[in-house]
Amino acid sequence: LVDGVNLDGLLDTGPLSFPLVIYLAIEILSGLSYAHDLPVQAEDRVRGIVHRDMSPHNVLLSWEGAVKISDFGIAKSRATSNVPASGTVKGKPAYLSPEQANGKPLDGRSDLFSVGVMLWEMLCLRPLFRGATPQEMIGQMLFAPISSPSEVRPGVPEDLSRVVLGLLARDRAQRTPNAAATFPPGRAGVRQ
Repeated sequence: LVDGVNLDGLLDTGPLSFPLVIYLAIEILSGLSYAHDLPVQAEDRVRGIVHRDMSPHNVLLSWEGAVKISDFGIAKSRATSNVPASGTVKGKPAYLSPEQANGKPLDGRSDLFSVGVMLWEMLCLRPLFRGATPQEMIGQMLFAPISSPSEVRPGVPEDLSRVVLGLLARDRAQRTPNAAATFPPGRAGVRQ
């Protein structure tokens, strides 16, 4: 239980300042870094969890400023997420990664793509992938050009646009490799 609103509710209030978007990004990525690197309790091995449903609805914001990731209901351990999907795509179509939409094995970079979509929307004040059906949204995610946030909304800092585009690389080998690599070392709790 978090006394506050979700990110959807905050976005409904209007444009967010760039420092607030950066704060939210760092906090979301810090939480994902922890989940992705979650260790097995009795051993030194890393187990990790891939959320698979990152969206503004699942980011909770307390009135005191805490940022929490919720709804790990379809999350998978990193070991089991490397198993090909059952044929059923899970997650919200507007926030799926290309590999998730294609039923490929997942790792934390899939969640990072979803965070990239959320950040793009926070900065550009509109959905990144639009469509009347889930299939149309997935088609846009797979094939439509992705504009830099600074091209869509003048005033968005170029370095922030580069961070977002790094998260939105369709080829996961080209995507930001992990949450800790998104922002410079020492930033507000992002684990290194």
